[in-house]
Amino acid sequence: MVDCEKFLNSYQLKDIEGILLDFDGTIVPSEKVFFRAWQEIFKNKYQCLFTDKEYIENELEKDTKLIDYLIECNRLSPGIEKSVLMQDVYDKYDVEYSNMLKDTDFSTVLKHIKKWRSAGIKLSIVSTSRRNYIDMFFERYKDYKKMFSYIFCREDVKMLKPNPMVYLLAAERLGLGCSRCLVIEDSTKGIEGAIAAHMKVVKVLANTFDIGGSSTNLDIPVVQSIEDIIL
Repeated sequence: MVDCEKFLNSYQLKDIEGILLDFDGTIVPSEKVFFRAWQEIFKNKYQCLFTDKEYIENELEKDTKLIDYLIECNRLSPGIEKSVLMQDVYDKYDVEYSNMLKDTDFSTVLKHIKKWRSAGIKLSIVSTSRRNYIDMFFERYKDYKKMFSYIFCREDVKMLKPNPMVYLLAAERLGLGCSRCLVIEDSTKGIEGAIAAHMKVVKVLANTFDIGGSSTNLDIPVVQSIEDIIL
């Protein structure tokens, strides 16, 4: 693990011209909310239990991989309708996500991010989230949406993280070389994608579900909160 202050001090401000921020698990604790939705639906409707570790190793790696894994372990029926199950999960998540936005104030972290924009740094969100969830967030925080030059979601790319496509697309749209971009991520697959794009990357722990991911073994700086990243 690298000391974040030393890491950032090794670059002059002019060397970091763009910051690409993940959304789920980085700006908002939505990964934790999504996990709870999975747990509740699987337990209450399908009488199926799984551990945090099983979720991280499967669902956080690839969508629906957890379902396949649980079928292989004979904990779910092979004939289960995956589309119905996933709709149940997302219906539950919609409610919990909306409640999270009502109950949590994100203005402090957004004000901190705004300082970077005021300093002339270009900002973009690079997320695998569905666009409607980010739209719901910015319905509540309208005044902060304009500080992001671009917002990329899963609908905007053919290949999701850890493929570097979304980072490369963001850098291209911002008119920046990859070496000029700093990525702020929380998940292993996000960090791997940023590294594959040859960008600097910082891992944030505060809202992540992937605390025990293999990215903790990488030679990258780790901070508790976005507010700990001082440029």
